[in-house]
Amino acid sequence: MARLIYRLHDLRAFRRERVMRDRTNPLDIYGDRELIERFRFSRVELLELINDLSPQLQHATDRNGALSPTLQVLISLRFYASGSFQNTFADMVNVSRSTACRAIRRVSLALQSRARIYVRLPTQEEAARTKDKFRRDSGIPGIFGCIDGTHVRIQAPSQNEYLFVNRKGFHAINVQVVCDANMKLIDVVARWYGSAHDARILRESALA
Repeated sequence: MARLIYRLHDLRAFRRERVMRDRTNPLDIYGDRELIERFRFSRVELLELINDLSPQLQHATDRNGALSPTLQVLISLRFYASGSFQNTFADMVNVSRSTACRAIRRVSLALQSRARIYVRLPTQEEAARTKDKFRRDSGIPGIFGCIDGTHVRIQAPSQNEYLFVNRKGFHAINVQVVCDANMKLIDVVARWYGSAHDARILRESALA
């Protein structure tokens, strides 16, 4: 009887033990070229981004196998770059889909909270320097930004699916982007469906 009680106690203790997954850090695996191919950023840029977002992404404790800020950022960038959970999991094989979704949401909100710090129209002094660089590079005076629309491919949405099909026949968001002479983004409008015309997006944006 005593042996049975001890055995039951041991089994309960064993069941309570958590099996921690081995999550490999891609920064330790891939070279610079592979990092750019998978995440669209170099190692130095990734480390700067992770350092900037870490205070907002750091979990209070490491309980339940909480993801580090590094893995949260890399999972999100891989998803942004590929638009596919399948490709995300190919690199992060030990991360469940629900965990990846939470990481992507946390990183997206952290990036959104910083958008106005980094993506903004120039001051008069900044615009003057940009105009001077454009003039020296192209010979055209009076330019402080270049504008264009780009179609970012997305998965077919469940609502109003037909609106997101662009002229090339795939689902997308038509994003209006303005950059300065150093190719730094100074204005982004990313709320229009793929079938929207560039002229309409510009007409209804703050730039107009």
